[in-house]
Amino acid sequence: MVSIHQRNRNTAILLIGAGLFILVGNIVGFFTIVSIGIIWLGIHKVRTNEEKTGYVLLAIGGLFLLGDHFTFVLMVVLLSLGYYYLRSREIHRDQHYIQRQKLMESMKWNRHPWELKSMSAWSLIGEIQMDLSLALPESSEITLNLQGIIGDVDLIIPEEIGVDIRATVLFGQIHFGHEQDAGFMNKMHWRSPNYEQCEVRVNIITSHLIGDVDMKWL
Repeated sequence: MVSIHQRNRNTAILLIGAGLFILVGNIVGFFTIVSIGIIWLGIHKVRTNEEKTGYVLLAIGGLFLLGDHFTFVLMVVLLSLGYYYLRSREIHRDQHYIQRQKLMESMKWNRHPWELKSMSAWSLIGEIQMDLSLALPESSEITLNLQGIIGDVDLIIPEEIGVDIRATVLFGQIHFGHEQDAGFMNKMHWRSPNYEQCEVRVNIITSHLIGDVDMKWL
């Protein structure tokens, strides 16, 4: 049986939530909130292996958002792409690297051995799953620059590879071990304890406007 105190607390939370929803709705529009909600649900579905449903929801949410705010969305995409090209040149400098730009990207490098090369990748909607324990490094120093608008990034980091990670998510969450940052403007920098002693070192920079970054160290 629910106590009066608990009932009052639930009522208060409901009223505050409704008030915030109305306030934000008046600022950015209810259609925008619904679109972002559908996109976020799509990301969750993709993460829980309901990929078909997830991608459909991502597409619907993206189309709704694009239809209601085409100019704004186009501006965000162009700014993101411009920032990506500038950062790629700055991060890789004179290093040889692969460039990938796609509207929808799906990298599932977590099932079979795969070749690890320096790379810059940008996507409007991206799903990235990398198991570095299965990686076959091209050289002793690798740099990965992963950027985009909406992204779901899962990284598995083995002990024998030195890894330096800089993750940034404007809206979403970053999860590593027992550490988790969620909400607005999340940043995390982590370097494996044996980074300097490892024969292979991988530097990873990941940056998304809306995203979910999950890192596991073996």
